[in-house]
Amino acid sequence: MVALGHLLIEREYKDRAALRQQHLGILNQGRDIWNDWRISQPEIRPVLYEAVLGEDIHISDLSEFDFSWAGLAGAKLPGANLTSANFYQAHLSRTVFAGATLNAAHFCRADLYETDLSGAFLIDANLQGAQLAKTNLSGAHLIRCAVYGMSAGTCRG
Repeated sequence: MVALGHLLIEREYKDRAALRQQHLGILNQGRDIWNDWRISQPEIRPVLYEAVLGEDIHISDLSEFDFSWAGLAGAKLPGANLTSANFYQAHLSRTVFAGATLNAAHFCRADLYETDLSGAFLIDANLQGAQLAKTNLSGAHLIRCAVYGMSAGTCRG
């Protein structure tokens, strides 16, 4: 029984890794292809966990990308331009956005647990209902952000 359990877990891991590669392939085709795919496949939750800018993601300008419902846990996007990106209900725990430009980004109901937003620009960002517990906001620029319902217990900054 234990061996069967291990086989099932291994298969699930391989399936997730294959999905991640497929979704990164679509992402790297550019904003229009990605956003059109997101519109045509709204039931899909993109699997982009631990993606690294410059290694897995080869696009320097990620502004206006639709990352709603995406699994970006542990991703490393330091210094990225994510202006007006949509992270609605995205899983962003432990993601590194240090020094990133997130102006007008939409984080409504996003999970930002232990996320690094140090030195990031979040001017006019929507953080309504976002979960920011243990988030690093050191040196972050939060100006005119919508924060109604935001959970920010033990934020650093």
